[in-house]
Amino acid sequence: MDKFTIIDSYLGQNEVPIRTEKELRDQLQSVLKTGTNQIITLHSAESGDLTLGIGKPYGFVEYMDNTQKHPFLIATDHSVERAAEYYEFDSGGTATPIPAGNCIMMDRVFDIAIYFFTHSKIPKDVNWEEE
Repeated sequence: MDKFTIIDSYLGQNEVPIRTEKELRDQLQSVLKTGTNQIITLHSAESGDLTLGIGKPYGFVEYMDNTQKHPFLIATDHSVERAAEYYEFDSGGTATPIPAGNCIMMDRVFDIAIYFFTHSKIPKDVNWEEE
């Protein structure tokens, strides 16, 4: 089975091994409960990386395969109206603006992360755009 870890975006880049779907859900909920929009990575040496923006009301998902070469893919949902042009996420203490068009509803962020963990690939029912 593919091995996954959650990596935070801070200097120490703490790594938390993820062995079950429940552990992943608990980690995502824990980040969401901080009340700060944060960036974390769900990493797999075999399947690649999902960079996740966890926040309210929106988050984002970027995928990079295990070669870490372009193209990178970002999940989009242009049907959602947003009140801002950008949303900021904390990446290691640095405010990182993400275009609103690249932000999706948080429940969708969680769904994509769970799918990636359980299937070791990104879901096909998501609109992925090259970055």
